[in-house]
Amino acid sequence: MQYAQDIALKRVGILIEHYVVARSTSCDFVSTESACQAVRPFMRSPVDDAALDLVLARKASRQGLSVRFDRMGHWSNVLPVARKGGLE
Repeated sequence: MQYAQDIALKRVGILIEHYVVARSTSCDFVSTESACQAVRPFMRSPVDDAALDLVLARKASRQGLSVRFDRMGHWSNVLPVARKGGLE
């Protein structure tokens, strides 16, 4: 079963990479919300939204693009600091 999940993760990574390359020709940033809307219809992702955003950010930064984290609702569940209202 782990092999199937590894393949699914690889496919999500490839989809995100194609999205980032396509966006890099016309824009200087990527949006996490737009990327999610572009990737999710093609396959159900084996990762949650926060992990998908981090993969997108990693691949976009390698292409020299900035990342617009415009889906902030789920970050309060991931980062305990977000619930406190900031870094201390």
